[in-house]
Amino acid sequence: MGIAPLKCLSAPTMRQTFLAIVMPLHLGAVQAVDTTIQTPAERSNFESYTSYDEMMTYLQDVQGRSTEMKLGIYGETWSGRELPYAVFSRPSISQPWEAAALGRPVIVLNANVHGGERTLRESLLILVRELSTPGTEANALLDHLVIVVAPQINPDGFEATARGTRGNSWGIDMNRDWIKLEQAALAAYAQNVIHRWNPHLFVDGHNGGRYPYNLNYQCPSNAEPDQRITLLCDHGIFPVIDARLEAEGYKSWFYARGTETAWFGGGSDARIGRNYGGFANTVSILFESPTSQPLSDGVRSGVLGFKAVLEYARDHSDELMEVVNRARRETIEMGRSAEGDVVVQMTYAPEDYSVTYEIGVGSSDERSTITVQSDSLMKRPVATQVRPRPYAYLLPRDALEAVAMLRRHNIMVESPADVSAWHIRRPNWPDVRAHRIAHVRTGDQ
Repeated sequence: MGIAPLKCLSAPTMRQTFLAIVMPLHLGAVQAVDTTIQTPAERSNFESYTSYDEMMTYLQDVQGRSTEMKLGIYGETWSGRELPYAVFSRPSISQPWEAAALGRPVIVLNANVHGGERTLRESLLILVRELSTPGTEANALLDHLVIVVAPQINPDGFEATARGTRGNSWGIDMNRDWIKLEQAALAAYAQNVIHRWNPHLFVDGHNGGRYPYNLNYQCPSNAEPDQRITLLCDHGIFPVIDARLEAEGYKSWFYARGTETAWFGGGSDARIGRNYGGFANTVSILFESPTSQPLSDGVRSGVLGFKAVLEYARDHSDELMEVVNRARRETIEMGRSAEGDVVVQMTYAPEDYSVTYEIGVGSSDERSTITVQSDSLMKRPVATQVRPRPYAYLLPRDALEAVAMLRRHNIMVESPADVSAWHIRRPNWPDVRAHRIAHVRTGDQ
């Protein structure tokens, strides 16, 4: 399907902005006025969530009081709900080329690709307010970063039932659609946010993980992408998150689950968001907020986690951009020269260091924790089968859906006039037959 161009929500006029600033000053001579905007979840003391319509109103209210927040729409869901995003920077910008010209890290934060996983969506709504409010520690980050916030990718699933549904209105798990990009909301997010803004880092917010932690995290864990991206997370970003949460009495650790002998990471599929980010040469972080904790704690620890990532990007901007840009340069060169191998099968092995973690035992009021020391942090990707990297892949002339899918990822597809002089190697894949050739994907992307 086609993706509509980006459009911005109407901003207040200069006179409206001026009045919004001046009027409370006049009123303040008569009585104190609380101008703080809160989310409906905050107003309910986190007894309920912010609905989709309430979110849209809230975002426009916050934007109406800020000159440093640009609010726009990057797409629509199958049910016609608009998908908002906010851009923060000082100086204020609204276009990706402006972000590139600033020469700063570009950070994207999102949540709620699974409709029933709502906690970190509330965290992002609070963070939006703090980013737009002068004098806050979050607002000070705008001198150093470009921050794009897409608080809700799956409003259809969010609104489907009282508890929300994992899938969208078609029942599709959109965090498994990153390769095909067949679902409207995710395709719009991938094309109009990830590919347009080309972030150095993005964080994807979910509900999951394990007690006794308040926040679990993981970076790409497929063996094919540049492993330096994951090392930057494990040894640079994640310790900063741990320290930020610990300062307020919260705990954080790797996703996904542990036993008394080993801790096991999440899946390695390329179709999962954080792994797709690795293939796109982006530092892509999964956040999982365990539902075993009160909503207020989950929201607060989420805010702290997002802030910790932003603070790391500010304090280590040169390192972050160099790791990402080097991976992108090397990927281009590998495609041009067809160097190295492509991983086609992999497994997990233990990391080369020991770890200490906690696991929960029991349930409800009788739940307790035990501390485990282990040399089996099972998340290091190891290739078990590879094949030589080709210069290009050849597709049959009737593979129109495959070509359309590749182009949704901004992958170059050409139709060569003559391939008679090419050296063509048929892959030794089961159940794959050779067809006539009409399309070629170059290795440059």
